Amino acid sequence: MQKNFAVIALSAIFLTNTSCFAASAKQGEIPSKQTAAENAKSLREKIRMLQDRVKAGDQQAMLDLGGFYERGNGVLKSPAKAVKLYYKAVRRGNIQAEVRLGTLYFDGRGVRQNDAKAIEYFQKAADRNDPYAISSLAYAYANGRGVPQDSNKAALLFREASDLAKIQSDARLSEEANEKAEALEEKKAESHTYYKQAINQEYTNVQEATKEFYRAHPKLHSEN
Repeated sequence: MQKNFAVIALSAIFLTNTSCFAASAKQGEIPSKQTAAENAKSLREKIRMLQDRVKAGDQQAMLDLGGFYERGNGVLKSPAKAVKLYYKAVRRGNIQAEVRLGTLYFDGRGVRQNDAKAIEYFQKAADRNDPYAISSLAYAYANGRGVPQDSNKAALLFREASDLAKIQSDARLSEEANEKAEALEEKKAESHTYYKQAINQEYTNVQEATKEFYRAHPKLHSEN
């Protein structure tokens, strides 16, 4: 249950970071050896670019490169290296890095398992209105991990996370549409389609975490 929640709550963050690769391949198409080699080369170039940006102090690059190390995508898998990069990003104020650190502390990946530290990072991000951090806190209260077990508070937090995810996804879709308004129509349509899919998936992930909680606590659904 613990690791399943981490997948539900945070998979959309990684989805957004990797959607540019998915967009380049048609659905159902089997890549040729040449295409696979080109993709591998593109990935290596992206990693080198991220490494250069990390050296320059780019917090988003720290987050993205940490994600590659956490998943072992194009580099040797190393949650410990991911943790170091996330720490650097957190020191520069990156909210998503706070959420990822919280999840790694929850799961004990790359760091010694520590629910109290996980709550600390989730709370920091939740205070800045991050829906994934709030849904993670809700999960913690629902299961009594790092905080006293409190199903009522968990229900309120899941509802808050769900509402925030909907608001933020709508706002980001609107912003993306405006930014693409001056682009070539074909490019605009393709880019916006994949971006919309990623944002909708983010909202869906938080919604699914909320539904899962209410399925386990049906009485709280009617009360809230």
